[in-house]
Amino acid sequence: MAKQSVLTLDNNGFFYKNDHFSYDEINYLYFYYVQVQKTMNFVASGIDHEIDAKIYIKGRSSPLEIKTGPRFLSFHGFSFGEKSSQSLIAKWNELCRMTFKNRAEKYLQSWHEFGYFNYDEKKFFKNGDISSHSWTFNIYRDGPLLKSPFLLFIEITKGNWLFSAKRREIRTLIDSDVLFSMLASFYKKHWR
Repeated sequence: MAKQSVLTLDNNGFFYKNDHFSYDEINYLYFYYVQVQKTMNFVASGIDHEIDAKIYIKGRSSPLEIKTGPRFLSFHGFSFGEKSSQSLIAKWNELCRMTFKNRAEKYLQSWHEFGYFNYDEKKFFKNGDISSHSWTFNIYRDGPLLKSPFLLFIEITKGNWLFSAKRREIRTLIDSDVLFSMLASFYKKHWR
């Protein structure tokens, strides 16, 4: 018996295990991907590829979860999880493309109705202010908005060998394609 894929896409929606969902049912998409170089006695011994993906469905209390990658030790010279990770990334990119408009709609509706949208428990205002419950900064005025994997941040104070930098952070794990599109469209912010 052939092994069934955890995620299968079709024209009308997708299968998660044995259940079918419409693309319109998707509320949010969460994606985290990491490659870890394993070493043994200070010698490279393989690369682990791990993905943690979640599909939040309207009306469901918990997301559909997909995880790839090894849950065991790497052996010298082998790369575990790369094939399944690359396959899932291709499917995920297509899932993002197919659901982009519906996922963006809730952010855009808030933007037009209230003058801001919520993302990662922060409010993004039309004037460039980004506000959390404990801080506010302006995307134009308060320094460059920097990007690292799964994170946008602005440094308030620089770090040194003794103290770490003080930063205001925005996690970009949920609907990151929508967020970066809106930052490009509304704030003219682009990253490579």
